[in-house]
Amino acid sequence: MLGVRPATRSARPTTTMLRMMLALLLVLVAGCSSGSSGATSEAPPATDPSPPLVYVAMGGIETLNSDRDDLPDNWPQIVLAEHLPAGAVYVNLATEGGTVKSGLDGQLPEARDLHATVATIWFESADLRLGTATRVYHDELATLVEDLQADGVKVVLVRSGVWIGDPPPLPATVAVVAGDTGATLVDLGDISDRNDDAGQRRIATQVAAAIGAG
Repeated sequence: MLGVRPATRSARPTTTMLRMMLALLLVLVAGCSSGSSGATSEAPPATDPSPPLVYVAMGGIETLNSDRDDLPDNWPQIVLAEHLPAGAVYVNLATEGGTVKSGLDGQLPEARDLHATVATIWFESADLRLGTATRVYHDELATLVEDLQADGVKVVLVRSGVWIGDPPPLPATVAVVAGDTGATLVDLGDISDRNDDAGQRRIATQVAAAIGAG
């Protein structure tokens, strides 16, 4: 009786197996390619929101209003609370004895540090009290306005009523500077009501209209 040699499994894959493996490999490659293309597609980056309006009030006691009993109801604060858009930033840079010169030396650098976009300027009583020369007042105020405008700041100049005089008094000079620089002018007229809440609200309404706020 002849011995039968048991069959052994070949270590080399058959042609059929090779074809099956190649087909599977092609399927896997195709799947990876389509998956990778989807993974690399990115949504367009979101645009940054517009920077907030930054309002700085510059000036002397007329802007600081430290001589009033009702400090929360001051005209710059009313402008912010009732007229500027949500998210607006407000800083009162005024000082009690503020002059245009002190505005140039101290308040202007602060406005720049804050990246102000809107500025109201009202320097009056201290320069009148100190007897600042009209030409000096004009030149310093024009420089302050032009430096702010060079930074893209919308400037609103505020003054009380025009008084008759020769040379023209300082409030009249404010109108000249507004004409020279293109700044917006707010002529408040008689400000004998400035210490009253109603007077502060009147000033705020006129200033807000000049800013273009609602």
